[in-house]
Amino acid sequence: MHIPDGLVPPVISATGFALALGATVPLYRKAGLPASKITRISLVAAVVFVSSLVHIPVGLTTVHFTFAPLAGILLGPFSFVAVFLAIFLQWLLLGHGGITTLGLNTFAMGSAALLSCFLFCRISSLLPARGKHAAFPAVLAAVSGALLKVVLVGTILLFSGFPRETFFLLILLHLPVILGEGAVAGLAVYHLSRHFRARGEAFAGA
Repeated sequence: MHIPDGLVPPVISATGFALALGATVPLYRKAGLPASKITRISLVAAVVFVSSLVHIPVGLTTVHFTFAPLAGILLGPFSFVAVFLAIFLQWLLLGHGGITTLGLNTFAMGSAALLSCFLFCRISSLLPARGKHAAFPAVLAAVSGALLKVVLVGTILLFSGFPRETFFLLILLHLPVILGEGAVAGLAVYHLSRHFRARGEAFAGA
C-alpha cells in the first residue's frame, strides 16, 4: 500500500520525512552499515520491490503485498534501508506512491518491519527454533506488522481529512494481504530454519 502524491497536506508529508529520518539516523549512528549486510539488504529490497507486482483482487479494487514484515525478520533495523530503496524504485520505475510521500510510506512500512523483527525475536526466545515452532513466531510477527502498516496509513488519511469509514475500509480490504504476509513469512522462516538446522546451525533472524 502506497500513499500517492497530492493525497495528504504538505505538513503531513514533511512530518513523514521527519519521522523516517528520526527513526533511522539514531540506529545507523550506533550500528553503522556493515559491508556484510549490503548483499542481504539488496536482495531483500528486490523482494519488497517485486511484491508490488503481486495484486490480489478484492471487490472492485486490488491490493498487493509489501513483504516489509519479512524484511524486518530477515534484516532487523537495516530493513529500513531495504524498504526505502524498494519504495523509491517503485515510484521511480513503476509510478507507485510518490516522491512527496516517500517519508510517510517509508515510515509506515519501516515501522511494520521493525515491529515484526521485535515480535519475532521476543517470541522465538520463548520457543524452540525448529520445525513449526520456527514458523509460528514469524506468522504472528508478520501479521502484526502488516496490520500496523495498514493502521498507520489509515491514520495518516484520517489526519488528512478522509472520513472515518476510509480507515475501516482499508483494514477490511487488506485482510487478505495481512494474512498472506503472515503465511509467506511463516513459510520462509520454516524453510530457512530447516536449511540452517541441516547445517547444524540455528536460524535466529536478523
